[in-house]
Amino acid sequence: MATTWSLAFEKISQVNSVAAQLLEFCAFLAPDPIPEELLIAGASHLGAALASVVTNPVQLDQVCKELLRYSLLQHDADARTLRIHRLVQVMLQDNLPTESSMRWKQRAVLAMNATSPHVQDFGQWEAYERWLPHALVCASWTEQEDMTFPEAAHLLNEAGCYLENRARYGEAEPLLMRALAIYEQQLGADHPNTVQTLNNLAMLHHKQDKDGGAAPFLISYTHEDLPWAKWIAQQLEKAGYSTILPDRDFLPGSNLALEMDSATKRAVRTIAVLSADYLASKFTPSEWAAAFRRDPRGEQGLLLLVRVKPCDIQGLLRQLIYIDLVDKDEQKAREVLLAGVQRIPRTLKQTPFPSDAAPEHVPFPGTQPTPSRTRIEPARFGAPFPEVWNVPRRHIVYYTGRDNLLQQLFQRFSVKSAAGASIPQALVGLGGIGKTQTAAEYAYRYRGAYQAVLWVRAQTKESLAEDFKACALLLNLHAQESLIETIQQWFRYQTDWLLILDNADDFDLIAPFLPQAPRGHILLTTRTRALSNVAQPLVLGPLEPEDGALCILRRAGVVAWNGQLSDASPPSANAARALAQLMNGLPLALEQAGAYIDETGSSTSRYLALYQQYRSVLQDVRFGAVPDYAESVASAWRISMSLVERENPAAAELLRWYAFLAPDAIPSEIVIDDAATLGPVLESLAADPLALDNAIRLLCRHSLIHREVDHETDTSRLFIHPIVQGIIKDHMDQPTQRLWATRAARIVDYDPLMHGRKAQIEVRRGNVMIVGAEGELVLRVTNGTVAPMEEIDIELTRSAEYDHLTPHRVTIPSLPPQGSTEVRFRLCMKVAGRVSINYLVNGEMRDPPISVYTSRDNPYIYGNPIDEGEFFGRQEELEAIVQAMTKPVKQDILVVGERRTGKTSLLYQVGKKPRQ
Repeated sequence: MATTWSLAFEKISQVNSVAAQLLEFCAFLAPDPIPEELLIAGASHLGAALASVVTNPVQLDQVCKELLRYSLLQHDADARTLRIHRLVQVMLQDNLPTESSMRWKQRAVLAMNATSPHVQDFGQWEAYERWLPHALVCASWTEQEDMTFPEAAHLLNEAGCYLENRARYGEAEPLLMRALAIYEQQLGADHPNTVQTLNNLAMLHHKQDKDGGAAPFLISYTHEDLPWAKWIAQQLEKAGYSTILPDRDFLPGSNLALEMDSATKRAVRTIAVLSADYLASKFTPSEWAAAFRRDPRGEQGLLLLVRVKPCDIQGLLRQLIYIDLVDKDEQKAREVLLAGVQRIPRTLKQTPFPSDAAPEHVPFPGTQPTPSRTRIEPARFGAPFPEVWNVPRRHIVYYTGRDNLLQQLFQRFSVKSAAGASIPQALVGLGGIGKTQTAAEYAYRYRGAYQAVLWVRAQTKESLAEDFKACALLLNLHAQESLIETIQQWFRYQTDWLLILDNADDFDLIAPFLPQAPRGHILLTTRTRALSNVAQPLVLGPLEPEDGALCILRRAGVVAWNGQLSDASPPSANAARALAQLMNGLPLALEQAGAYIDETGSSTSRYLALYQQYRSVLQDVRFGAVPDYAESVASAWRISMSLVERENPAAAELLRWYAFLAPDAIPSEIVIDDAATLGPVLESLAADPLALDNAIRLLCRHSLIHREVDHETDTSRLFIHPIVQGIIKDHMDQPTQRLWATRAARIVDYDPLMHGRKAQIEVRRGNVMIVGAEGELVLRVTNGTVAPMEEIDIELTRSAEYDHLTPHRVTIPSLPPQGSTEVRFRLCMKVAGRVSINYLVNGEMRDPPISVYTSRDNPYIYGNPIDEGEFFGRQEELEAIVQAMTKPVKQDILVVGERRTGKTSLLYQVGKKPRQ
């Protein structure tokens, strides 16, 4: 095994040196999950090459992917942790040269010291538990290698203080003593760090004397709840606590009463495992009574109640708030238990269910629920294969969507022409839209209707000749004169066959190979629509958001290959929907997103965040194994763009301009008006309608855009995929982007002031203020056009009624079509009442002015008395109260706030609401 791993490590070192460095670093930490946050926070100590990778999530995923291929490292991208096998660590530690081993030990110590949480911050204890195993390993390196630099002492002191706070005194003492020795040696006895560490050690000894080796928790339970008691004890011990579990810790033959009496005296806190059996027991009250007597109000948390089964709590225990594990799955139960033990307020604990939907009930302890399954489709999986079959694509079981299109395709083949032959069909669409996979899915799904299914690559003359020759061998044909004539003859006389010509973008190339008067079915996949005289086009559009989301989840393995969105957790389903919309339903992008999630162990939510931040990078990275499709999303379309550039540079220039317009419904004639603003190339193109049509036709032929005609108005509109727009923009430098954005703005006659609708202004916050106090006025600026806006100036006029605390003029560099942003002004009002603030946009006054209501003490009521005044602000609070009052289950409502903050005014407005 060591030899296998050693060979794998040598291979990794040759292929990716940074991946090897990451593995070497992990070898000198604990084998427990290594949080990515530790790598990021300690990156400055890992060397320049490794630091640049661990701080970039996409690069880190790619490095982990290499290590996963050789099973040297496990990567849980959802939890954002790495894990390395102990034997791999031992192998690396044994085989590294002494100098390299020492260097990585020092780096590990420095990195863990840089990432230590604040030991006095109670809210950081969860992070401390993730950090502690690695800190303890590094502590062993400091002793083994006699490291005496101050950072090592700081690491030892931090770990020791945390263990002391968790009553793990035996582990804390040697760490603090070694930290003290290093500080005294390096900094001297009077240095503040030395004095602080000495104080920490004294506090530890004081606690040891006071507690006498106390165990934090006594678990009180009945025999019926023993499985729950064991599970609770295990979770606490994993979190660093020690426990007393009678069934485990009381020795056979000992006196149960005396053992229990000793345990209640030694335990700092008691956990009562509540159930109906526990409450009915005659023996359990004596176990929790001692803790209750010391802390009857529950202020110190000496008695913690953990409800594990439905029960009616009566008597003294009823006044204590319990930790509820009923109807929780294991992960949720663990979180609730540890949060309750640490006494973290619920409002500070993030729930793993961000939607309003309740988590699915999982009986616990017990078996996990099995995911629902849908019925297998006999048409896809039940039919036998034809005798002749050479489809090169494997069957994608998680193929999603297009069911209606496939059925429509089969029905089209059933319609005969006037000559009695089937009409050839063409799947048309831009690169990455799923033409080839849809053709393969049709072959698999309807294979029962054919005696032969033949697949031919039609992108080059060589591939056509090679594949037709292979087809002839499959059909056992021997060419008498020419190969083409022999196969044509077979097509004329045989029936029930399907011929698929993949990537048939050149009609002149495929024409000699097309069967004449066929008695079977011909299916083409192509990017060009100029085949209407050869085949009937069937245009493939993007997947609907629901289908796109399901495609991602199935490909990623989040749900089963035939699972549904309802089988995924709400966060996963919501993130998948958002991704599908961002990718505009492009199947290749969805496939690569699912592959990335699957291969890197990421989560859907994390990939969504990565895609939003690193879109252009991810579009250039290929994930997944799509046969015969080696391009990434971006390169798939750049091929088409380069072909257009070579054939017609003016068409390529036109495409660049379309990238800066809204993607939908671009008027075909928009380039004709004021074309001089678009540069000399497009100006000359607009002057020649035939040349313009040829350019648009070329772009349509390569499926970079498509044209639709509204027959009612007899007007045509152009459409471009948003991802195509993004790829075009991503490969422009900033000056070029600004040039095209300016041209686009001019051609659509952009005027930010015209009709008051282009640059829309609304007040978001700050329409109520207190006289003499600093206030913030927040304005939202929205671009209501189909083109980007550049350099929008928002200026507030000066007035004697208020002072500007920040510049009175703000410039927005740019706004995308339909985009919006917020601008902020800090003001100090001088007068009470209604104040009008005039403002200008790009130097022109806007109407009406902004109204701000001010008062001397209460910003939420203007006018006097209260029942005659005008009420401003607090609308969210007002609506929340009204909604709470109208719920079927009534509840008390408490409005809390300091003096003169509008509580009475708010309740008066509630009283004025119509009775429901």
